[in-house]
Amino acid sequence: MNDGPQQPHAPGSGQGQWQGQGQWHGQAQGQGPAWSPDGTVPAQGPAQNPGQGGGHERPVLHGQVIPSARQDPSQQPFVPQQPVSPDPSWAPPQAPQPQPQQSQQPDLPGTGAGAGAGEPDWSALAEENEAGARKRRTLLMIGGGVLAAGAIAGIVATAVVASKTDGKPKAKPSASAPADLPGASLPPDPEFPTVTPPPPADPLEFISSAAKDTAPLTPETLFPGRKLTLGDRPYAKGATSSTGSCASAASGTLGAVLANNGCKQVLRATYTANGTAVTIGVAVFDSAADAQKVKAQAKGNIQSLPGGGVPTFCRAVACRLTTNAVGRYAYFTVSGYTDGQAVPASDTRARQTAADINTFTFNRIVQRGRDAAAADAGTG
Repeated sequence: MNDGPQQPHAPGSGQGQWQGQGQWHGQAQGQGPAWSPDGTVPAQGPAQNPGQGGGHERPVLHGQVIPSARQDPSQQPFVPQQPVSPDPSWAPPQAPQPQPQQSQQPDLPGTGAGAGAGEPDWSALAEENEAGARKRRTLLMIGGGVLAAGAIAGIVATAVVASKTDGKPKAKPSASAPADLPGASLPPDPEFPTVTPPPPADPLEFISSAAKDTAPLTPETLFPGRKLTLGDRPYAKGATSSTGSCASAASGTLGAVLANNGCKQVLRATYTANGTAVTIGVAVFDSAADAQKVKAQAKGNIQSLPGGGVPTFCRAVACRLTTNAVGRYAYFTVSGYTDGQAVPASDTRARQTAADINTFTFNRIVQRGRDAAAADAGTG
């Protein structure tokens, strides 16, 4: 038996050609109807018996012989004969061959010849998802176990360190007792000793000793300027003097006291205001003890110092006298009227003048002590 495809020819004695896929194309000669490329018979009136063979019409459809409605199924199959060579000058129009379309769907697990077109293998996908979920659960369980182990180890280490504070284990709290608050076992805050800065040097300490009171001492340093004002009372400075012969600057009685206690020098200055005049005399000693003895023993008065526009005053008349001491200095005043009149007991002008100049002199002596203390602190 011939296993290859058979080549049927059109009924009658027509011309045609055999093309791939078992299709016959051509037109029968004679009086038969023309055959269309798709194998159908166009409607052109009653079909005539092609040729002289007397056979029935057999439409050819895509290379297959389809029995006619009038064919007897019991007859033998039609055996095709060799087709007549077609006229090379004639060629029927070629029907376009459909091209297989490429599937745009990506290959999915389970797709292929055995699966439906475009349908993924849902069973395989489910298995893969389940395998991934199992892997993630395994990793999470492992990571959680590691973290839990680390946390337990940290808690145990903290408990061991806390229980061994000061080298002695601490009693474990009972189940009902609350746990120690964080920070309860921490060491106390460090304590720093309070450092109190030394107090500043006492200015009196420096002006009480000749060894520390070494700043220059002159009428200009002790009584600076030409004028001074205390409150609303201005004073003009007159004559000044300094002498190492302390007795010559005082009356006979006071001069003897100064000399007997080791007076080194006497500095004097005169101030005037509102018809009054006052002379301040400062006697200098080696120690505060000597100055205090002179203050206690003082009798008489310092001599008034006229000059510099100030007339002679407080000579052979009653005047107001004061005596004070600070540090190694003893200072005295004599105040009265510039017109030579005696100062009565009810006087207030000469009293105020003496009080103002005493205050000014005291402040100047103490300022020497402050300056000496500041200089000593700077060098220390």
